[in-house]
Amino acid sequence: MKGYASRFYADTPQPYFQERSLPVPRSRVPHWELCRPDIRPALDPGDMVFFYAPGYVRGKRCPAACYGVLVVSKRVIEHEAARVLGREWLSWHRGQRCRHHSSRGENDGATRRDNIILGSLERSIWSKEGAVDLGGFQRGRLQREKKIGLRRNLFLSTGDCHSIYRVLENARQPLSRER
Repeated sequence: MKGYASRFYADTPQPYFQERSLPVPRSRVPHWELCRPDIRPALDPGDMVFFYAPGYVRGKRCPAACYGVLVVSKRVIEHEAARVLGREWLSWHRGQRCRHHSSRGENDGATRRDNIILGSLERSIWSKEGAVDLGGFQRGRLQREKKIGLRRNLFLSTGDCHSIYRVLENARQPLSRER
């Protein structure tokens, strides 16, 4: 199992979780399809992607509040994702991927077409409030070792994944279980 922590932005639909209440085509299935086309091809079923952003954890402001985890169910190509996520999603996705550019300014819509990550409905978790301060996790070990907050994205060990997942699972709100 691999783990990855990815910075997300509250005003974008990446990642998609039903609990995020975003104005995009709706689906019950959590998914991640546009950001990080360099990472998504390496993800396999069972891998975990943790999403963090500046926010609050138990009322305390922190630069790396983890809001959720997408536990990978499948990595699929665009037309397979459309079977699960719907035609409205497909139309939206095609428009979005054509607007994205690589860090070098190149239009890379073709690279964003495939390797769409579908999450497990049972195991993926999203919290409306940050549940884990990744910067202070395990007395700041992640911040010291991985320099979280300085780099936007990082790989996590299997042990880190299980530890962070347990905290998210314990903080899970009852609404999240009603999928």
